[in-house]
Amino acid sequence: MIKEYKGRWFAWAVSGIVWQTGSLILIFVIAANRANANTAIVVLGWLSLLGSTVSLIIRLGYYARVKGYAAVFGLLGLVSLLGVPMVALLPDKTKRKPAV
Repeated sequence: MIKEYKGRWFAWAVSGIVWQTGSLILIFVIAANRANANTAIVVLGWLSLLGSTVSLIIRLGYYARVKGYAAVFGLLGLVSLLGVPMVALLPDKTKRKPAV
């Protein structure tokens, strides 16, 4: 793993997952259970979801860079939390191969 990026992606990881989960709860649980949902709550939920998705894309981009891949792999954040295991399962390209 590239040490320069190692600490950065983890800072985004925890906050991104909590933020996205909270946004989904706000949209689908709180707003959906109200008979006449307040439009401001629904808009706030969708804006929060948009922000958390951008955060997820950024942190997955950092994690891909840590593993030796291009930051474009961060776009897997568009598939929400399914992108996390997709990037996590990529083999680490920065590991040195043993000399033969």
